[in-house]
Amino acid sequence: MSDSIASILNDLRRPRTPTLEPGLLSVFRTIIGLETALVLLGVIAGTLRRDGPPRSLLITNLLWLVLLLIYLSWPRLHERLGRWFLPPALLISGLMPLVDRHFLLQYIVNSGDGAFPFMSVDESGWRLLFFLLFPLVLTAWQYRLPQVLLFSIGTSAVGIGLTGAALGWRSSAFLDILPFSMGQGVILTLIGFVVLRMISAQRAQRAHLTEANEKLAQYASTVDQLATSRERNRLARELHDTLSHTLSALAVQLEAADSVWESAPEQAHTLLVKSIANARGGLSETRRALQDLRASPLEDLGLGLALRTLAESTAKRAGLELTLDVPKQVDGLSAEQEQGVYRIAQEAWENVVKHAGAQKVAVLLRHDDQARWRLTVRDDGQGFDQRQTDVNGHYGLQGMQERAAMLGAALQIESQAGKTNVQLVV
Repeated sequence: MSDSIASILNDLRRPRTPTLEPGLLSVFRTIIGLETALVLLGVIAGTLRRDGPPRSLLITNLLWLVLLLIYLSWPRLHERLGRWFLPPALLISGLMPLVDRHFLLQYIVNSGDGAFPFMSVDESGWRLLFFLLFPLVLTAWQYRLPQVLLFSIGTSAVGIGLTGAALGWRSSAFLDILPFSMGQGVILTLIGFVVLRMISAQRAQRAHLTEANEKLAQYASTVDQLATSRERNRLARELHDTLSHTLSALAVQLEAADSVWESAPEQAHTLLVKSIANARGGLSETRRALQDLRASPLEDLGLGLALRTLAESTAKRAGLELTLDVPKQVDGLSAEQEQGVYRIAQEAWENVVKHAGAQKVAVLLRHDDQARWRLTVRDDGQGFDQRQTDVNGHYGLQGMQERAAMLGAALQIESQAGKTNVQLVV
């Protein structure tokens, strides 16, 4: 209980909510709509029977409820009044049952025998309490403890005043109902406290959720920036391995051709032909690298067919003997995971083509017993000594390790003379 009071007091110190709580206005309109329907039924029933409440009182209540419903359904009025839009509606909703009961009690007194045809004084008190619960809950939903106390104590005091005015301050009927009227304020206060406690807990959960969403958005932005940075690094590596090498070789050949242009024209012509061939080869490699960066095969074919197409086209380009075991359909991976698997396979292939000097290569993608996908790229190339090679010092291997870490996947690279095995489990 002490924790609940402390929570409410902490909630009290926070700034007042400037806007309506989500869903409150629609609930308020629904309640007023139901009350309007009940009063309308009362008007219809009063027309058929003569022992009911005065029709003038029911019609007056119906008019006030219709006006209140129009008020709550007026969006432009809500925009203009802002934070002052709700208090008048709550005030009217709380005063209407009090005024209605006041006229009912007057009708009892004026009836002569002191008895209402179908409702006693005590029953009218319980009816009043029932209809006051709705604006009380809405007050606790939107505001804080002071407003709840003001509503509970204020309605109780106004109710006692109107009851005394209707029955007479010294009448036995007023003295009999006075304890119930005073207890009504206590009951409303307790109910308001319970509702306020629940609403405070809900507000705290919503605040934590908002904070978590903000952190998640920041994390997503950081991840996106990191992915962009790594893509730029990968683009730099691709251009370094293709365009940079090609341009360097082309510059050397052109300088050599220029130096022997007059003394050995045939040799210069030969160097020029080689330069043209290297330029065309570099242009083709650059186009291929830029096309690979788009990863459009994933969007068009899916991971399975994209991996098969990548392996077949690369093996054909490099003249490698290919062993392929990749299903056409790969399920259970997110778009981010598919992208990562495709990029790692692409890096592994480029390492085979550029550095391994292999004759045979195998690509396998299988679903293991633990419902994980296991990608294997194996070649019979020259390999490298892992004891003397820092993996982080090689751009391609470093990119593979970074992508695997981003996916939360396990990447294992084993290499020796005549065999290199790359295995990714995701």
